[in-house]
Amino acid sequence: MFKKALCLLLAAGLLAGLVGCGKPETAQQSGGQVDKGRYVEKEISLPEEISENIYHMGKKGENLCLYVREEREGGVGVACYLYKDGSFEKDTPAWLESLVFSEEQTALYGGTRVIENAGGKSYFYINLIEGENIIGHLYCSTDGTGAEDVTPQDWLEEDPVYHFYDSPQDIAVMEDGSIVAHFYSSEKIYDGETMALIKEFRYPGDYSGEYTQNIYAAKDKFYLLSRSYTGAGTVFGGIDVYKQGTDVPEETVQCEQEIGSDNFLDILSDGSLVICGEKGFFKKSAGEDKWEKVIEGIYTSLALKDMYCAGIAAMEDGSYYALFSKNGGGMALMEYVYDAEAVLTPQTVLTVYSLYENAAVKQAAALYTKQHPDVLVQVETGIPYQDMETADVDSILQSLNAKLIAKEGADVLVMDGLDADSFVEKGLLVDVQDVIKPMAEDGTLLKNVVDGYTTENGEIYMMPMKISLNVLIGSKIDAKEADSIESLAQVLAGKQEPILGVLTVSDFIDMFVPYMVSDIVNGKEMDKEALAGYLESLKIIADNGGIVEQYTDNTYSWGAWDVASDAGAAFWETEGFLQAMFPMAIVDLVKGSWSAFENAYSPVGQLGVNSASPNVDVAKDFLKFAFSFEVQDGDFYDGFPVNVEALENQIKKDRSDYTAYTTISIGGGAETGFEIGALSEENGKRMLEVCKEVDKIIIRDKEIEKVMAEVLPSYLNGQSSLEETVDMLERSLSMYLAE
Repeated sequence: MFKKALCLLLAAGLLAGLVGCGKPETAQQSGGQVDKGRYVEKEISLPEEISENIYHMGKKGENLCLYVREEREGGVGVACYLYKDGSFEKDTPAWLESLVFSEEQTALYGGTRVIENAGGKSYFYINLIEGENIIGHLYCSTDGTGAEDVTPQDWLEEDPVYHFYDSPQDIAVMEDGSIVAHFYSSEKIYDGETMALIKEFRYPGDYSGEYTQNIYAAKDKFYLLSRSYTGAGTVFGGIDVYKQGTDVPEETVQCEQEIGSDNFLDILSDGSLVICGEKGFFKKSAGEDKWEKVIEGIYTSLALKDMYCAGIAAMEDGSYYALFSKNGGGMALMEYVYDAEAVLTPQTVLTVYSLYENAAVKQAAALYTKQHPDVLVQVETGIPYQDMETADVDSILQSLNAKLIAKEGADVLVMDGLDADSFVEKGLLVDVQDVIKPMAEDGTLLKNVVDGYTTENGEIYMMPMKISLNVLIGSKIDAKEADSIESLAQVLAGKQEPILGVLTVSDFIDMFVPYMVSDIVNGKEMDKEALAGYLESLKIIADNGGIVEQYTDNTYSWGAWDVASDAGAAFWETEGFLQAMFPMAIVDLVKGSWSAFENAYSPVGQLGVNSASPNVDVAKDFLKFAFSFEVQDGDFYDGFPVNVEALENQIKKDRSDYTAYTTISIGGGAETGFEIGALSEENGKRMLEVCKEVDKIIIRDKEIEKVMAEVLPSYLNGQSSLEETVDMLERSLSMYLAE
């Protein structure tokens, strides 16, 4: 959603098997013998002057090299560090040493590339700030001691329509010296001597942006990594191989194994291809048709959600390297070397089942596996992102329940989307108070959240890793005075102007009923008095904006964006401090207000232990680890930490360079510039305090919502009285509540 130092340019249209090198894909253990041999990750210590300033990673002969931003007299330049025999030594060529730029020119890092000794020359590509523009420049070594600006003329020409300078995302040099510049929606090939444009081709149709930003070259070919878009983001789509001088791929190299996202490629001297993704490193040897997984991702930083791969290097000696950007700042360099004694399959395999994708759970699994070599934590997702629209949820839940009743299933269960009460009644979950209570008592976990998960007898059967807040933001009303269903109704009672806008019954129920469930359901019965009070308030709220069967071309549901124009208030599900940047930016724009509605929260990643697990002790230890600062201090747009130290640390983080710019409608056909930036100190502290105070769990009960959808319309449009509606709801839900 937000990227570091990101400026949104809207001008253009706004295990499988765990394998070692040469090992079979399925690990075998028999006769007491344990299969061994796999690649092991080791972090290479980076000197302080390197770790914060790495542009990119490359290779010089048989050695790894890092190209680093370096302060020099008169400005900044680029230095090269070779990694040899376990240490770094500076090895900057004279021509690169001669290039010095002012601090103001190089404020942004994007699009920097050093290419040495390719096609008979060496090159340096960099984006430079010139006034209000960012323009790509290309420098070429001359006599080995100096460099000249050989930037192609078309890079320096302003787009006549959108008034920006189109700069390459990356460049590569071919065997004959020609240069391929990789743009967002096209490739341009230039003569290496004259820098004249030889060939340009654009991607067909809407293919723009479906290649990753890097381009790779070897001999007379260049390679682009395509990506496919899913509900989860992007996944590896294949490697398009272009023969020099052609404008269509010579071939597209696919991989039959799941590689994952964040892909980078390297090419060995014999033509072998090595690609990485979150699932690991994969190699397609020259002359072979199939890919081999050489490094299992779960054992590496590739599986971590707060480490972002920035490039890889495959060395001729069989070792591998990966450069990572760390969420908290700085870089990390990892080395992968084959260890014949490393156990292929750990002694204990701990399984975690989650109905839906959960980044924090995957982070906990990856970190635990890295720190406990004798345990492999595998996460199984019932409904992956890409299947969200088509999955048969009922069939998936029936299959899961059947396994659990048969004393099978995963060791750890993520209870989101599952019937937790039923699981507890059937004895399917372990009481984990011995893990959670001490962490609440010593202040490690939010006591207000732990209390909400503690039964009258003191048992705790599950605990959420994160919580999210449904924030009400207001411009035409004070959201602080309308922070509950009852108080919102009181505020709207005297308003002629619609505040929330027109809503369908479905949206209306989704917006308010989850806050009511914990109050209107008393054990196995309906609390008629509480229900009646809520219904009276809902009628007032509905009368203010109106309820329709469905939206039309002229009516639609107002959202947070509309608070700047038509809407008087709107809700925003706020899942962490990064995601809070948007609603707080709206509040600042309209000089409005906000509240955590009903002082409530939605639980995210509710972890419980399967009572039939043969690894209960390990599962409990994993739960304890999942609530540690190390795991919780990560913001994946999935909620606020329940670990107090992590929560407090989140508001201290410098997010001044997390910025997005766009325009927003302010009504009457007018627009204004809109900047989404870091939270103000006031809003950050207030949000922290809210997290420590929320005490109501938002409950989404599909059956209750279904009955509400059938009964409420007649009450909201005045056809049924309050008493009739309460009686009808009680009768309709009595059997369900009694089960």
